[in-house]
Amino acid sequence: LNAGIELWRTPQAAPAGCEPLFAILVNNGLITQELAWQRYLGALLNRDHELARELAEGFGDPRYQAAANNYAALMRDPRLVANFATFADQTANSLPVIAQAIGELARTDAVAAMGHWSHYRQANQFPVASQQQVIASLVRGLYTQGKPRIALEYLDGNIDMAPADLLEWRLRLALKDG
Repeated sequence: LNAGIELWRTPQAAPAGCEPLFAILVNNGLITQELAWQRYLGALLNRDHELARELAEGFGDPRYQAAANNYAALMRDPRLVANFATFADQTANSLPVIAQAIGELARTDAVAAMGHWSHYRQANQFPVASQQQVIASLVRGLYTQGKPRIALEYLDGNIDMAPADLLEWRLRLALKDG
């Protein structure tokens, strides 16, 4: 059963042969709403919307159901990250989803994404990987959206959290510019 719970935690669709085991776990109360929520958020991060939808249908608690609807909408439209009240109650598991939405928004509106990122960062401690992903998305978004000076200043201000590939990208720009 413990191995089954660990398999359940995997945020991707499991083979059909796992369904009887999962049914036993659910029927015996070993899959809590919190465990299902963690898997749901992982499915969203992996862009496995079918699994996320299936998991959301299983939430018996209306709070989880409402939150699942909000996060699913956020993944469809990252501009919803501006609805701070909707996403005010963050957990360690949901922060990467917020970061991913901000990163997606940065591709089309990096200035707005930068403002939202500042807001969420003030109230939450994001995992390092999420911070790196957002910083890279913001810098690249600003740069490609015609704001290279702001992009490079933002990178300089966040150099300690910049991922290696972003620093390599910056170095290539500097070399190209002589």
